[in-house]
Amino acid sequence: PIRYRLKQDDLRGEVLRLWEAIRGELKAWNNLSAIPTKITTDRDGIRMRKQMTAGQQTACESLLKALEKHGIISDIQQRQDGYKIFVTYRIHVPASALFLYDKAGNILEMLTYVTAVESSLFTDCCTGVSLDWDDRVSHKSADPWNELDAVLTRGHRAYFISCKNTEVLNDYLYEIMVMTRHYGGRYAVPGLMCTVRCNTHIHARAKEMGVVLIDNIGEMTVAEFAEQVATRLGR
Repeated sequence: PIRYRLKQDDLRGEVLRLWEAIRGELKAWNNLSAIPTKITTDRDGIRMRKQMTAGQQTACESLLKALEKHGIISDIQQRQDGYKIFVTYRIHVPASALFLYDKAGNILEMLTYVTAVESSLFTDCCTGVSLDWDDRVSHKSADPWNELDAVLTRGHRAYFISCKNTEVLNDYLYEIMVMTRHYGGRYAVPGLMCTVRCNTHIHARAKEMGVVLIDNIGEMTVAEFAEQVATRLGR
């Protein structure tokens, strides 16, 4: 879906709970999410198993403790077999929120979506929107498509948002600018949400290009991020 029922199974609460658990461990969150997961279910719920190296286990240890502290996972167990470490745990989230754990970037996209919806500043809010570059479906592997992390509208103005849980490069600014102009026209607003702090050169380039850059989100509470969205995008 590109729009979500945030009240159903308290999806909103699950987004906020996960964010508060991982925002101080975002690098480890990227690492944990990239490791393939084997999922099994029994009468006690859902159990996840990940095969890690010793380095991955060390990098993810404090994150797993943070997830356990927030009640997201429990019953963490580790078993070593040679150089392989098998880490298993139970996850306690409703089925409708399991997608948040599919890939690392889903949480920032959904946090942006929740914040935009609750701001009441936008006519419509969507996330994970796939668009065909030329509107001609050729069914070929080279047919260019783009996925936009968030698309917001306010009146007749569209906002195209890219979410990055990593350091921002110049290419990211050009990418969102090109997609915004192509799909939204000259009056559409490009935006870039970034969990890490950007340097002064990136900020200067974003300002000159007209890209709304909100960085260092990993250090923000949900309320602080919501204030930034309302101030920077609600103009």
